[in-house]
Amino acid sequence: MFETSVVLGEKQLEGDLMVFDIRHKVFVEKITGPVIHENGFWIWRTVAKSDSVTTSREHRISKANFVYERTSLVQMGNTPPLATLNRGRCERV
Repeated sequence: MFETSVVLGEKQLEGDLMVFDIRHKVFVEKITGPVIHENGFWIWRTVAKSDSVTTSREHRISKANFVYERTSLVQMGNTPPLATLNRGRCERV
């Protein structure tokens, strides 16, 4: 189970997104940076590379109903990427 926290700047051009794993009590990801506005969504994208693994994530929050989606692609070498999709709902505070 994940808890996701988002703080958007005044003009919603920058934001902080934090994903916390409630079960294991660790931060999964923390992103501070530009927010993309696309088709009614706020979007954060990240790519992390090491010598053997490339992980790319896209976090999307619907502006209309606050539905949250996180798509992750993990690729090791030349193997096909492993894709995961997490969904949830955000509450405005």
